[in-house]
Amino acid sequence: MSFKSAQRKLVAAAAPALIRTVQKLVAGQADEKVDAIGARFGRLIYTLDARRRDRTIDNLMLAFPEMGPDEAAETAQRVFENFGRAGADFLAGDLKKLEDVEALTEVEGAHHLTDAIAQGQGVLYLSAHFGNFERCSKWVTLQGIPMTVVARDANQNAVTKMVSDTREAAGAKIAPRGKPTAAVRALKKGEVVGIVCDQNAAGPLMPFFGHGAASALGAGVLQRRTGAIAVPALCAQLPNRRCRLVVDEPLVAGPDEWGEGSGLLHAYHQWLERRIREQPDQWLWMHDRWKAERQAREKR
Repeated sequence: MSFKSAQRKLVAAAAPALIRTVQKLVAGQADEKVDAIGARFGRLIYTLDARRRDRTIDNLMLAFPEMGPDEAAETAQRVFENFGRAGADFLAGDLKKLEDVEALTEVEGAHHLTDAIAQGQGVLYLSAHFGNFERCSKWVTLQGIPMTVVARDANQNAVTKMVSDTREAAGAKIAPRGKPTAAVRALKKGEVVGIVCDQNAAGPLMPFFGHGAASALGAGVLQRRTGAIAVPALCAQLPNRRCRLVVDEPLVAGPDEWGEGSGLLHAYHQWLERRIREQPDQWLWMHDRWKAERQAREKR
């Protein structure tokens, strides 16, 4: 086994224990304390996880060619801090009522979602790994709006169960990625289906920050086949567990140049890139988003 493989296995094995540790530390703490603990753990991961740290810095410099190594490293550390803060907020588990969430969340553009729901065609609530992304769905479900969240399992079963249990406690139904039956059923009933579409997946290379990002077309296919309205939303983090949830106007799908449903995914990536450029440290750059393009380039 190589050193890198051993390092990855060690990090993966430590993840559940780290999550439980954070969960115990944030339980019952004041908002500013939860925020501070999360940021501290984010910095710890930044220090210990060299692979994800380096990937974050490389991705930032790929997307922003004008960004030098020092600026990229500073931004990368804020990315990890924000990730830690979002995780601590999620693990605190104390936002169980709508009034709890609303006390810590500024919401803009809520009418875009409610207007879309009122049309009865079903709504694709499209988000991304940006800021406090779990707050996006929690705000919806705690309003009593039926919502199915399409989710990919984590690499560890214990982490998957912990995340799924917390989401379901807020009222969401969980549908595994790659099994669209539950999502189609929900949309045909006029309900909301939440999907994040910003991770590397089997699919065509979509333009994203000037590079090809392999993208699953599932959300676009669902829209084509059900007529659902695609409403994008992001939840940026503010100090002391506060967030700003912005629900934007529905996306207009262009032509399907890269296969069925690609028109919506193209519009989604254009929207997401614009939003990320406004707040680069809120997006999860540690994910290997341009993996497929890099591998194709290395083979040439």
